[in-house]
Amino acid sequence: GFFNLVSVKQYGTEGHDIVSGARIFNDTLYVYGKTNGLDFEGAPSFETNNGGEDGFLYALNLNNNAFKWARFIGTSAQDDVVSVDVGNKDLVAFVSTKNSDEDAFIRKISTSNGLNIVDDNPIEINTIREDKPVSVRFDSSANGFLLLLDSDADLGFVDRLTSSLSRDVQLMQYASNNENPTPLTFTSDQEEIAKSLEKMPDNLNVILSGETY
Repeated sequence: GFFNLVSVKQYGTEGHDIVSGARIFNDTLYVYGKTNGLDFEGAPSFETNNGGEDGFLYALNLNNNAFKWARFIGTSAQDDVVSVDVGNKDLVAFVSTKNSDEDAFIRKISTSNGLNIVDDNPIEINTIREDKPVSVRFDSSANGFLLLLDSDADLGFVDRLTSSLSRDVQLMQYASNNENPTPLTFTSDQEEIAKSLEKMPDNLNVILSGETY
């Protein structure tokens, strides 16, 4: 059947705002993407806000379509929030890219106001190659998380190419922020591109999708 349209609401800056995706948790809609605007409902900058494009994350109450909070996520480079997940400990984890070679940057913040940073050691994946993060998902405890990327770098090292010498799908499992896990790599003699990641409720299995040539 058809859906009934309940309401329409617009949010944005004076610049170009591009939505990458959204996540729902406990009657709150978390929307993320990138913008070259400078004013988003009075949202404060996460770090700096002068790289041309910054990532953004905002929260809406689905019960009344009311705006809750917004947050810029930016550095002096080009930034884009490419995935978020929401855990059962009042946490939002987001992964953003920065720089032209798409370095990955993962932080966790509070869902209450989007302001409180709840980890002291942010994870950065910064090799000499292109490191393209695609999706982040909490584990059931909301302490650790999975990170899906595709990269032509062996993410276990800073300066080593993949064995295929092309982009491979790589899955990283972090139990905490203070570790450097060995990636689970999906490879062939051609290029692989990661598309999506979902964790099953049993916390033992995941579903990931991608494409290969």
